[in-house]
Amino acid sequence: MLKLIFLLSAVGGVAQAVDLSEKITVANQAFDAGNYRQAVVHYQQIIADGHHNGHIYYNLGVSYHRLQEVGESMASLLAARHYLPRDPDVAFNLKFVEDRITDKLSTVMPRKFYEVLDFISDYLSEYEVSFATLAFIGLGLLLLTLYLFHRQLLFLMKLGVLLLAVVVLSLIYLQVKARFPEQWGAIVAPSTKVYSGPGDSNMTLFILQEGAPFVVEQETNGFLKIRLSDGKKGWITTDSGRSFLPQSF
Repeated sequence: MLKLIFLLSAVGGVAQAVDLSEKITVANQAFDAGNYRQAVVHYQQIIADGHHNGHIYYNLGVSYHRLQEVGESMASLLAARHYLPRDPDVAFNLKFVEDRITDKLSTVMPRKFYEVLDFISDYLSEYEVSFATLAFIGLGLLLLTLYLFHRQLLFLMKLGVLLLAVVVLSLIYLQVKARFPEQWGAIVAPSTKVYSGPGDSNMTLFILQEGAPFVVEQETNGFLKIRLSDGKKGWITTDSGRSFLPQSF
């Protein structure tokens, strides 16, 4: 019975993979044919099914841009950057959209002194950092083990300790990123009021136009607390902004 259950599970996994592959193929065909509205529908469905992929978000962002929906394009490309931090096409198109929004806001937040390790996220995804951390653990332990048998090779011990120190810093970085995620999004409404609190009865601080990028700090009762690259903060309604990445609040 156990073997039968395992076999059925394996068959189900293969079927899901084939189904996903077919959905991506259909979406890409619509994209390549210039049927961008149809491509958006297909890509959105893939994402709704729980499949998060930088290339999907990138094609979604380009499709929205061709449809002149700058807010949705900005939000999609920001999600693509999360999964593909070094991709030159993502960076180019994100900058292209950024240069054309009304509010002159950046898609990069100024960093404080304690956020110095954030430079890692400019070049590596969280998955890549995790993989590198495991590799360093293995290599560090191997070097220390070799040193136990070859005490005269002191550099093995020093290098092993150095690698394990890098591992500790990487683990701290991953924990901080998990605890305080940089949850990017963008304004998708033509314009929206930014309030001083989570409710439209609060004072209006300023107005943001479509495409303005922001970082989500909190979500409550249909409102998002956002932070902008110029340091301003406030609250917007959830339906006026879009953030594709999973919430962690």
